[in-house]
Amino acid sequence: MWDCVILRACNDSLPLRHLTSSIAALSKARSCSPTGEGNEHRVFAARFYGKALRGIQELINTTNETDAARLTLLASLLIFCFESLQGEYANAVDHIKVAMGMMRNRFSTPRRQYSLIRKLAPIPGLEDELVDIFVRIDNTLMVKANATGDRGILDMRYGSEDGYMLSAFRDLGEAKNYLEHHMFCAMPYLARLPDIFMHGVQLSSVEEEETGAQLLEQLRHWNAAFAPLFASARKSPTSQDFIAAASLRCLELVAEISVRKILVPVGIVDEFMKEATEIVDLSRRIVADSGFKKTFVFECGILPALFITVMLCPKRSVRMDIIQVLKLAEGRVEVTWDAIEVARMAKFFMGAEGGDPEPALKLNASMGELFERKDQVQTDSYSRGLDLAESELRATS
Repeated sequence: MWDCVILRACNDSLPLRHLTSSIAALSKARSCSPTGEGNEHRVFAARFYGKALRGIQELINTTNETDAARLTLLASLLIFCFESLQGEYANAVDHIKVAMGMMRNRFSTPRRQYSLIRKLAPIPGLEDELVDIFVRIDNTLMVKANATGDRGILDMRYGSEDGYMLSAFRDLGEAKNYLEHHMFCAMPYLARLPDIFMHGVQLSSVEEEETGAQLLEQLRHWNAAFAPLFASARKSPTSQDFIAAASLRCLELVAEISVRKILVPVGIVDEFMKEATEIVDLSRRIVADSGFKKTFVFECGILPALFITVMLCPKRSVRMDIIQVLKLAEGRVEVTWDAIEVARMAKFFMGAEGGDPEPALKLNASMGELFERKDQVQTDSYSRGLDLAESELRATS
């Protein structure tokens, strides 16, 4: 995405170039001392971010319909990245929700078929990589704030004919596409986990139970097809191969224990110790690797895996290990997951587990804030600009 789509857009658009420069400066500032050089990078980032916001609306107003929509979505992704790096997560999510609403209306996404397996993302005028990232963000937000039966803001349709699994994957990219596709298909089901964890809500239909059992079977087939690649990556001298493979393994493991938690009858306790231990060990190796980037990325990897492991594995020693790994990952942001925020939540879990009422009260409030849907859209100048852009696009279509 960064090396192709965004780089090409920067060559064509000065405001997008300013946005990308501001992200680079802010990322650099996070790795420096808050004073001195770090402060200089932050000042530079703020100045170019302001220039970009002032130029985006003018650019949209003077560009043809299809290009204006594409530029708006690219700008929204970059703003989402910048606000996330600043720790302004509510602002980042509000921005991206407005952009996805525009994308849904402008490109009629509920009527479109989407498949990572068949490389099917047919939206004229938008790169597949751009659509892929918006679909990933949409599904990530569904886990954090889901209504029963919700298919996300984009409401994309995933092909049921893709419900098969290869016996072996050619490479890590193919393995990732298959895992994400099957998780996207089952996301309305997986997004029930917060309700089940927080309120003890149980599955309400045979259809939901069948969906869970089917996903569990698909994950097991995926793991068998992935095993040769994973074994090879663990021996690979290229650290990026190991990081990618180990991250996929963590996501598969946490998806599996999530399904098992959703399916388990009331009163039966499963601490998922075997899976939790493997997730923690792999995450520790990933974070210690020199190729691990402690900045914002558009991929989901170890952070959602560690957070859900904290939720589902009550073993205190495991949670303490997770907190240590998350501290080492400080600076890492995976879509809407921030390492420090996940560590904070893990500490709340441990406080509540120890019988301390104050952490327990904070935990309930924080879990509610994390998982409950917030429908009110921020009304800052750029959000209003996106609304205006959507109105203009409708008027010219």
